[in-house]
Amino acid sequence: MIYYDSGEEVTKGDHILWSFKEGIVEFVIEPDTPDAENYNAPEGGAMLLINWEGGQSSCVLEEPEAGKKLSVDVAFVRRCESLG
Repeated sequence: MIYYDSGEEVTKGDHILWSFKEGIVEFVIEPDTPDAENYNAPEGGAMLLINWEGGQSSCVLEEPEAGKKLSVDVAFVRRCESLG
């Protein structure tokens, strides 16, 4: 499992701030899996969909630092609200 610096577990759909830009966790990459190998992230990570100014979004791969925590640049805002 991967965690935010604040201690919450990183999960798909989380609303985050990445360097003060809004985004969501598109998916979590578990360590030692084919996805981890494909993304060259052996310790796992989180694929973030970041909303840049102008409405364009792009993906950013964040890998955990020591202790399975993401960089302090990734701040947890809230969990995704399920529909229905």
